[in-house]
Amino acid sequence: MLDVLSTDHFPRDPLVSLSPRLETFQTPGGSQAVKRREMVEVSFRHDVFTLPRPNLLGAIVLKAAASRHANRSKDHRDLAHLVAKLDDPTGLRPQLTSPERHLLAERLTHRLVSAELAAIGRDATTKLRLLATDPTAGRG
Repeated sequence: MLDVLSTDHFPRDPLVSLSPRLETFQTPGGSQAVKRREMVEVSFRHDVFTLPRPNLLGAIVLKAAASRHANRSKDHRDLAHLVAKLDDPTGLRPQLTSPERHLLAERLTHRLVSAELAAIGRDATTKLRLLATDPTAGRG
């Protein structure tokens, strides 16, 4: 399955249609995900092509926004799995805006997200906490 996302500020009319069976859709956090994109090679049947996708940080912020907006267990679980893949959350903190850090901190306190993080293990809760911390906090 391939989701084709547009930014969260994409004009609604006309809805961009790529084919009769494939449409783009807006998603919270889509703008930042587009800014944090990387190109990946995809093979489908006998074709190989390059598509943009959010980098890991972009995907985490995107899933955090989706889990807040839709409150679906799939989004909570996806967020936990993405956070578990982080190698250096403190190294990524400066790349986050203040609203993004607040969003991640809010997700950390959501009971369903917390449960998914705990179920994943691999220090996922600590990684999200480190990522959500303001890098300038405690400096005087």
